[in-house]
Amino acid sequence: MGSRTRQIPLAEFRRLITTIPSRELARVPPESLPDHIPLDLIENAPPDVAATIETLIFQRQSSVMHDLNTLRDRLGEEAVGAYDMAALPRTTAAIRALLEKLRDIQQRLRHDSGSKTTTLSPQEALDELEGLASLANDVSDYYRKLLAARKALRKSVRQHDAGLLSFLKKIDRKLRRRCALHRNILDQYHSQKLVVTVQVMRDFHERILIHDKALKQQTTRRQLLAQRLQDVQRKARQFPANTGFRHLLERLRDELDALQRQQRVLPIPLGEEDLELWLDVIVDHRLLRSERDTMERLQQRAESLYLFLLRHYYKLQTKQQPAQRKPQGRPADKDADSSYSSHARHFLTHYFRSREQSGITPYWVPEIYRLENLRQLEKNLVADDSSNG
Repeated sequence: MGSRTRQIPLAEFRRLITTIPSRELARVPPESLPDHIPLDLIENAPPDVAATIETLIFQRQSSVMHDLNTLRDRLGEEAVGAYDMAALPRTTAAIRALLEKLRDIQQRLRHDSGSKTTTLSPQEALDELEGLASLANDVSDYYRKLLAARKALRKSVRQHDAGLLSFLKKIDRKLRRRCALHRNILDQYHSQKLVVTVQVMRDFHERILIHDKALKQQTTRRQLLAQRLQDVQRKARQFPANTGFRHLLERLRDELDALQRQQRVLPIPLGEEDLELWLDVIVDHRLLRSERDTMERLQQRAESLYLFLLRHYYKLQTKQQPAQRKPQGRPADKDADSSYSSHARHFLTHYFRSREQSGITPYWVPEIYRLENLRQLEKNLVADDSSNG
């Protein structure tokens, strides 16, 4: 079935038709032609060379039809489907579009504020990457078809003679290269999403730390003002005729009221939609089972930042709830801490149950490993949240 003939790369074939006469070109084995010969290559060639190329293409097509009929007769339609997929171009329209958009996002993320090109913020990049989900799904779906084709082909390889085995292995090598390309693109997509998600979460983390520091300073200032107010009130009672104390009291009360109003302001918008999106990104990347040390460290950083933000969100939710009467003798702060830790654990447990029931992507990881990794990640996050509670 022509399995031992070396296939000529397209660039080499272009050079070949300009260096040898048509009569020598006619001796080229048809099965060694490139998979796809562009129409412009034939149109721009001398008439005799163009005619020879067309003859070779016809001979190759006849050989392909013979191979397909042989496969169909001996192995069935699944093997024919695998052959067809191996004969297609390595890159699909979805892959080319996804790669182009990923490179565009990466380029705009690298530009500094002095660049003439619009700078892309991490949040904007994450929004754009989310908008590419449909393209990524197309690539993932095609990847699953490639994996299914390889599985069917390997089943056929185990059942047939050595002559056919060599040909089937050639098809499998092509499919393996296509699988590697799709896996690489999908890995780039999920890795880029994790990178910008960490940047977004880190920005929230830094803003929260600055906000908390300001609140602590305000609390200290408020305590000092309250103490100063008590001192002035005491002196005002001792010297009622002194109007200066009354003016000072009014000023201190106004300043104290202003601080209390300022402390009630919540300047950092953080919602459950953010928490769900970030956790989607973290889980998807964990399911890739990446062995690259740099990405593993980033994954751990993402999980750590996420738990901080999750607890912060539910801590704020607890503070905003109407005050409830606390059991006598039980510190209020311990009640609050227990409440928001419980809410955080409930959120995580509900998310992972829903994710497990709705399906676990990425598809190229065997299901048993996907489920194992998902449950291990849930265990780690819930355990870390409990230990920090």
